[in-house]
Amino acid sequence: MKIKVVLVGSGGREDALARRIKESGGTIVSIMTNDNPSIRSLSEKTYFFTENDVESILNTIKEENPDLVYVSPDSFLETNLVDKLEYSK
Repeated sequence: MKIKVVLVGSGGREDALARRIKESGGTIVSIMTNDNPSIRSLSEKTYFFTENDVESILNTIKEENPDLVYVSPDSFLETNLVDKLEYSK
């Protein structure tokens, strides 16, 4: 089964995870504040938002309809993004 993952973040952890998802045959859609060329090259689509643009991020995630959303960096975790994702199921 091919899984679609929205990966929120642009650091080393996200890069390592993106590589493993790609190696496993998954599809990646990345959402970043800063460009990471490695993650971008592994992603089917890439979007750029600031951490505080929660509504745009949520709308993008809903449009992409992923199987899994991974949110990592503290700057995103400090927002209400994860809470809103949990309640938007």
